[in-house]
Amino acid sequence: MNKMATLTTFSALMLLGSLQGAAAADTVLQVSTWAGPNHGVNTIVWPTWGKWVEEATDGRVSVNVTHDLGPPNAQMELVADGVADVTWLFHGLMPGRFELTKLPEFPTFEDFSSENASVAYWRTHQEYLSDAGEHRGVEVLARISHGA
Repeated sequence: MNKMATLTTFSALMLLGSLQGAAAADTVLQVSTWAGPNHGVNTIVWPTWGKWVEEATDGRVSVNVTHDLGPPNAQMELVADGVADVTWLFHGLMPGRFELTKLPEFPTFEDFSSENASVAYWRTHQEYLSDAGEHRGVEVLARISHGA
């Protein structure tokens, strides 16, 4: 049984945790979002991702986006505690908790495009950070960094 979770940091970050129940005809992934309804994450990212999930599961799984289940710095706990299946956050809003995820803030990333920085960040995560324990209970699906 799997649980979907999505997080966004200074870069965007998606996580996969443990879902409450098998993917059946009526499985709905609960998305927690803290940004306003007109924010690009809510007007572009979640609708697109929701379509991908529905297509990939032949309609057995759908996505429901809910605003204001908690403030930005509570999103990790909302997913870890099972309140939401999917969310996004900025790691910088939780000082001292995600020290290893500060990588894109280092000056070496300032000359990278957002695409190149995201690729470098994801590769670094896969090789060095995935087992570091900062995201216990969830599995990172993606890390995305905006440009300098």
